[in-house]
This record gives sequence, structure tokens and C-alpha cells, in this order.
Amino acid sequence: MYQLFVGVSPSTIVVQSPYVAQVQLLRDRLEEFPLSTGVEVATIDSFQGREADAVIISMVRSNNLGAVGFLGDSRRMNVAITRARKHVAIICDSSTICHNTFLARLLRHIRYFGRVKHAEPGGSGGYGLNMNPMLPSVS
Repeated sequence: MYQLFVGVSPSTIVVQSPYVAQVQLLRDRLEEFPLSTGVEVATIDSFQGREADAVIISMVRSNNLGAVGFLGDSRRMNVAITRARKHVAIICDSSTICHNTFLARLLRHIRYFGRVKHAEPGGSGGYGLNMNPMLPSVS
């Protein structure tokens, strides 16, 4: 969690996921990192109506079919994205979510106004990520 290393207080960071099972997995994993004590992990729906300085959204879905489930619900994703006061980070498999028109446009918006980092399959992420993944155009 890069935010912790640049001085963002853990109590101002929220990690959101649409699925309860992944929320629990993320909570379990964060317990392994003492610096993350105070980071809240919640479902997108349960965090509705609240805000945090930094919001990290895990979109979970990764498949060859481009099936995104209810991540394609633009209203739900709008609620998730707008919970951030200062910074939003979206963790996703761009090759999966780009098949959804709304999510592909969101990725292009982030690429234009923010930054997209691309991790190679099987890679460990972190530093050295490719900064220019190819995103398909949407008509």
C-alpha cells in the first residue's frame, strides 16, 4: 500500500470491494502488515454515504470472457469512486473490464487525467510497472 509509505494516515484510507469474500481476504492480508493498522476494508455498498481521503477499489473480476458482473452498474461504481476526497486508486484486470463500455471509458478517463500502472501476469507488482497498457477504444 503505497499510500502508507508516503505518509498518508492509515485511518484516512479505505479499501473497497464489491464482494464480501474479498473484503474478508483483504482484511486478513492487511493484518500481516503492521503499518496498515487503521485501514478500513469494506464492501462498496456498506461504505455508501461516507468518505475517506484515499479510496482503493478492488474490482476483483478477471476472466477471458470480459464478464464484469455488477461492476458494470455505473451507479454503484460512481458511488465507490466518489467516496474519495483526495485520491482514488482502482485495482483491476483491464483486459476484463475493458469489455464493458462504462468501465472502458472510466479507464480512458483515468489514463488521461491520472495514471495507469500495468502489472504483467504473474508479476509481483510494485515498482517497475509498465505505465502504458493498451486499452481498446470504445465507439
